[in-house]
Amino acid sequence: MSFHIWTTFATHIGSDISGEVSHWSVSPSLSVDRSLLHCIPAEASAIPFAALTAWRALKSTARIAEGQRILIVGGGGAVGFAAIQLCVATGCHVSTTCGSQSLARILAAGAEQAVDYTSEDIESTLKGNFDAVLDTIGVPDTERVGINLLKRGGHYMTLQGEAASLSDRYGLAVGLPAATAMLLKKQLQYRFSHGIEYSWTYMRADSEGLYEICKLSEAGKLKIPVEKTFPITQVREAHEAKDNRQIPGKVVLELD
Repeated sequence: MSFHIWTTFATHIGSDISGEVSHWSVSPSLSVDRSLLHCIPAEASAIPFAALTAWRALKSTARIAEGQRILIVGGGGAVGFAAIQLCVATGCHVSTTCGSQSLARILAAGAEQAVDYTSEDIESTLKGNFDAVLDTIGVPDTERVGINLLKRGGHYMTLQGEAASLSDRYGLAVGLPAATAMLLKKQLQYRFSHGIEYSWTYMRADSEGLYEICKLSEAGKLKIPVEKTFPITQVREAHEAKDNRQIPGKVVLELD
């Protein structure tokens, strides 16, 4: 893939490529795409990570299909909100959990049912029998609820797998094998106890996924709201605002 100088494009940096808080970064051509040029830069920067995380879970892992019932745990966040829109675009029946401040936005995006987890009992309200559950929160309580709401043959996916935390704690040589053993144990446990599939899922750059996301974005069917922008000189303040949960949605750093 080739680009002209000064072409605007999207890229995923920060894991294999360092330097997301910089004016210039070197990136391989396979990691960039110019398909989000219809968006203003702040919106374009907010879409790929959240939407590709949701796409990988729903389309690549669970392989959702039209007519299925899907539950998104934590629909108010960027990944959850992207997941709702991907499910709606696929023709699924979507339910979600969220805080009261997100109810109107989520229902407007096409979710058929939104449960306020702060004031409603999730299990009794949603009734269960879902084909797939994407858990963006990933704490023990949401895992238990999500698994109980699946039908036999369903698929539970969490974004909060243990691979990263165990690798950070014990190093790659010990942490990754420990995480693999933990995942296998849970997969076998839930397959025999509930008859379901269990997966940890992570964001990964995917040209097919980004192409579909761009088409949905161009058609107005996928949006990731940007709650606040900071100048690049206030990068510390931006991180503190997110760490302190002062801003619920996406935060974007803008270059001068």
